[in-house]
Amino acid sequence: MANWQTATILNRKVWDDGLISLTLDLELEPFKAGQFIKVGLQVGDERIERPYSLVNSEDQPNAEILFNEVEDGPLTSRLAQLDKGEQLLATTDAHGFLVLDEVPDVPNLWMIATGTGIGPFISMLNSAQSQRFERIVIIHGTTHENSLAYRNQLEGLEHIDQRISYLPVISREKTDGLMEGRITENLSSGEVEKRANLELNAEQNHVLLCGNIDMIRDVQAVLAERDMKKHKRFEPGHISMEKYH
Repeated sequence: MANWQTATILNRKVWDDGLISLTLDLELEPFKAGQFIKVGLQVGDERIERPYSLVNSEDQPNAEILFNEVEDGPLTSRLAQLDKGEQLLATTDAHGFLVLDEVPDVPNLWMIATGTGIGPFISMLNSAQSQRFERIVIIHGTTHENSLAYRNQLEGLEHIDQRISYLPVISREKTDGLMEGRITENLSSGEVEKRANLELNAEQNHVLLCGNIDMIRDVQAVLAERDMKKHKRFEPGHISMEKYH
């Protein structure tokens, strides 16, 4: 049974129109990077709640979530109106299987996200477990360049850690130096591997997918052409995923 607590908003950051992160004063129970909590608001007699991945690392004291405001969304439209010092409801226990200790022992890890799906990857990159990989490639697809949440942090990691490649993909505008179009197009063309200077094959790589369900389906199809299949606990594969509907 979920453990609900009243949490105070310590910080509110607007990355782009409707793209917001909240830092919460929440007594989190021990969790694994990549897991999610539930966040909610009491509206009349009903508690409206949704799952949100934790962006903060396992050793950070405060919970952080990232969300897109959905027009007329029963929860996000209300969350977007909250400011620092206001309160909401959140669970202290986190759940989910998109975690690094479920990833097989391979040298290379690929993190492919759209939109707010970048959140759990930020948590993973700041965890001790990420150190076991020889290379980590982060691919973040958004419609516009301004929607690249945590870009400065990811570029900073890339600068100080030669294992890391950060590759944004922008689908709806021209950019200077960034990949354009869909993630699948850049995978199929080989542009991603060229920029990462790393071959994406079934022998030495594992792929984490997080974000839009259409992206996950389409990337899976591209990876299937490389003999890469969904990873299951009792049937090892090459692809783990978390779908954001």
